[in-house]
Amino acid sequence: PGAPSLVKLNVTKNNIIGEGAEKMAKAVLATPSMIDFGGIPIKPLRDNSVTDLDLSNRTLGLPEAMVLSGLLPGAPSLVKLNVDGYAIPIDELRGTKPVEAIDLSDQSGMSVASGLIIASCLAGNEHLKSLNVDGHVLPIDELRGAKPVEAIDLSAKSLGVKSALIIASCLAGNEHLKSLNLAQNSLSGDRFDQMNAL
Repeated sequence: PGAPSLVKLNVTKNNIIGEGAEKMAKAVLATPSMIDFGGIPIKPLRDNSVTDLDLSNRTLGLPEAMVLSGLLPGAPSLVKLNVDGYAIPIDELRGTKPVEAIDLSDQSGMSVASGLIIASCLAGNEHLKSLNVDGHVLPIDELRGAKPVEAIDLSAKSLGVKSALIIASCLAGNEHLKSLNLAQNSLSGDRFDQMNAL
C-alpha cells in the first residue's frame, strides 16, 4: 500500500526500468491520495473526467507509462492522448471507435512508453485486424487467435520494442499459434532491457 498522504510524485528522467518501474507504478496506483504522477493527472483520470490528454511536454518513462496504462481501463471518456508529440488514437485502439486497421508508422518518434500504452489498450478490441507502429503491419487478429493460424513469420521486418510489446500483449490466450518467428529484428540493447518491465 502507498503512503496515504502522498499527493504528488515526480520521478521523470530517472531511467527506472524492470522491477523498479513495476513496483513504482503499483505503489502509485495503490495510493488513493495521489493526484499527480510526473504530470499525469491521476485524480481526473480516476474520476473519468478527461477526454483529451496532452502529455507531450512531459518525458514519460516506464513507471509513468505503466501508471497511465493502469488508469486507462477506468477512464473510458479519454479518447485522445498525446505522449511523445504524437496522437495515440485511444478510442480506435480500445475498439470503442471500431476500425480494422491502424497505421502509426509515420510516428516513428514514439517512445517505448507509447508502445506500452498502445499495447495496454488492445485488450477487448475485437475489431482491429492490423496495426503498424514500426513500418511493418502486425497481424493483430492472427496474434490474438481471432483468425486461427499455427505459424506467423515476422522475421527481418525491422520490428522494434513497440511492436514487441504489442505482440506480447496479443499472445495471451492464443490457443492456436504454435510458432512465431521474430528473428533478425531490432530487439536488442537498452530498448529491449526496458521490456523487462512487463
